[in-house]
Amino acid sequence: MKDNLKTVLFVLTAFAMLGMAGWAYTNSKPVKIDDFELVGQPFFEGFNGAATAKSLEVSAVNPDTATVEQFKVEEDDGLWRIPSHHNYPAEAADRLAATATSVIGLTRDSLVGRIKGDHERFGVMDPLDEEARDPEFTGQRISIKDDAGDIMVDLIVGKQADEVIQNPSGSFDQTGGSKKVYYVRRPDENQTYKVELDIDLSTRFADWIRPDLLQIEPTEVRKLSIDNYEMKEERASPLSAPQLFKMQGEKMDFSRDGDIGPWIMTGMNEQTETLDNARVNQLVTGLDELQIVGVRPKTLFDGSQVLTPNLTLNKDVIQRFKSNSKELQALINQVQFELQEYGFNLAPAAGGGQELMLVSENGEMSVGTDKGVVYSLQFGKPVSGQDQAIEIGGASADVSGIVAEEPTSETDTDPTPTPTDRDAEQTPAEPMKNRFLMIRVNFDEALIAGKPVKPTAPTAPAKPEGYVPANKDSKTDQPPLPEGAKANQQDADADQKTKAEQDDRDSSFKQYDQLLKVYEEQTAIYELGLTRFEDEEIAFQQKVKEGEKRVTALNERFGPWFYVISGNNLEALQVDRQQLIQSLPSSPDSPLAPLNQLPPRPNINFGPTGGPGLENQSPAATVPEKKPAVAVPDSTQPEENEAKDGAKQSDKG
Repeated sequence: MKDNLKTVLFVLTAFAMLGMAGWAYTNSKPVKIDDFELVGQPFFEGFNGAATAKSLEVSAVNPDTATVEQFKVEEDDGLWRIPSHHNYPAEAADRLAATATSVIGLTRDSLVGRIKGDHERFGVMDPLDEEARDPEFTGQRISIKDDAGDIMVDLIVGKQADEVIQNPSGSFDQTGGSKKVYYVRRPDENQTYKVELDIDLSTRFADWIRPDLLQIEPTEVRKLSIDNYEMKEERASPLSAPQLFKMQGEKMDFSRDGDIGPWIMTGMNEQTETLDNARVNQLVTGLDELQIVGVRPKTLFDGSQVLTPNLTLNKDVIQRFKSNSKELQALINQVQFELQEYGFNLAPAAGGGQELMLVSENGEMSVGTDKGVVYSLQFGKPVSGQDQAIEIGGASADVSGIVAEEPTSETDTDPTPTPTDRDAEQTPAEPMKNRFLMIRVNFDEALIAGKPVKPTAPTAPAKPEGYVPANKDSKTDQPPLPEGAKANQQDADADQKTKAEQDDRDSSFKQYDQLLKVYEEQTAIYELGLTRFEDEEIAFQQKVKEGEKRVTALNERFGPWFYVISGNNLEALQVDRQQLIQSLPSSPDSPLAPLNQLPPRPNINFGPTGGPGLENQSPAATVPEKKPAVAVPDSTQPEENEAKDGAKQSDKG
């Protein structure tokens, strides 16, 4: 029995040693030439132009949630859109082009791994693999397809390799900055390669859209209006329906004449108050930095907006419901509910009638530029949650209501305890929540500076009855004495008297000749001014057309959407009067006291060509009127002039 056991043990040991020898032989034998055959070959031979790409998808593991995020953009009728985000336009055309172009002609530079076990080390595990959930070992996967849905590019980009790179100066540094080298592989291959690649992949919504929401420059802003009202609900009784009312708050209007001129606030007492221009400029900069963090689509019917940017019902939509008023009313109710959900509402305008006014939970702001574009920004409800919930909505998005919850008991009037000074030092302030924003755009020609004024044509003098022109052959029209002629003063006076005696026409004819001469000179000046006006008017009307065109394009962009803007942006935009106005000290000993004694700034009225904001100021300073180039002759009767000339001649005689 013992011999049999020994035999079995010897056999098992022999098999074990044989297995170890086979494993050692497999791992120590030379690498197959097949593993190196692909080195230097392109990853995707059929992909040779970004124009053939019709969809692009990026997949990656979110390091905060350890979940897979997929972001896709695709072309639809010549426009790139984001299907996961309600088909919002992918406005970052540069990123699209750069991402697709970066993988054109990409080749397998050097082989660094041949088996699946190497994927974790190089960070090229597939994010779509259920086992790959650690972002440290998982790469970003980019897939590009053509119009038929066939895959043209499918690549996993892993960790960035540290390379020793020689700089132009001849020195060496170990960095992956100036020349980016990544570990990459195809999902259908186990081999991992090291390649030079200039690519910036992202699954963030904000990276694929135009970051500048309003597309304005701070120097363009000429008018600014802030209306800090609030919407509240109240009930007449516990069983009655809630009634919405507008609680008026501070309203502030600002204007300036130029791109860097001082701001003027309507209603401010310059004798006792001063405006913090730097703070107003900071407010304007905040408008320029307004960022989108999420979008929600507005109600559509057959692809058409139910509510136009001017807050009127779309006539095309109404026409389709002409025979069914109940369905139309149901659609209108849906629009009303949608507005309320995001913190907006429609109310009759102050003047009554059928005109509607859009009101919002947290006030509004109006911004006018020198292009004639007027933005109306209305702030709705706050919203919070995870990134995806904020970007596109969903069950995890927290949209706060209009009315705060009522206390449950008389003693529970303030559920939040008042923090002590020590608590305030230790507890950081809660960041401002993101908020829904609705944007409308209008055009105001008055904001465009330099509108030309048409010159007034001179009035021709009335020709007297029986008018007879002066005799052209008389001495009146003789040329003056040639230069160098020696004539004494008495001869000149005598010659002048002779000319006057020879023109024996009616005095009204002579006066008409003088007025006609002035009229002809003024007509020449008018015609020059009219030509200049016509040129300036053409240039001004071109600015008007460009402004109107811009308003149309912006309404097409803003009209279909409710936006979610960052709470950081709101912090810069929502201000009150106390933050902008400072009281001037009244004590004569104060260093700022002399400001109260300065004379008021002169308010010059430029008329129709003046800048905005001057119409409500004090009376303009007197500006000297420009005199005509040729003075209008004195209207004194010719008989009196002849008498005066005679008196002068007698005195000289």
